Amino acid sequence: KYETKSIMLYRTQKTGYSLFFSKRGTEDSIKNLIQTGVTVFYSGGAIGFDILTAQVVLELKNSYLQIF
Repeated sequence: KYETKSIMLYRTQKTGYSLFFSKRGTEDSIKNLIQTGVTVFYSGGAIGFDILTAQVVLELKNSYLQIF
């Protein structure tokens, strides 16, 4: 059985980005997912949040060998 988790950033017409994000906050969120058993991460590849998230996952692969 697989469980899916997602980390998203979405934009609204009136306010721009609805969530401000940081590398530290993103890293903490991904670490929490890893600790709950998530091992597979996908990136959409869009400039901004997707790239930041992919970079964080790649950096964490050195410490968490079970993720890919």
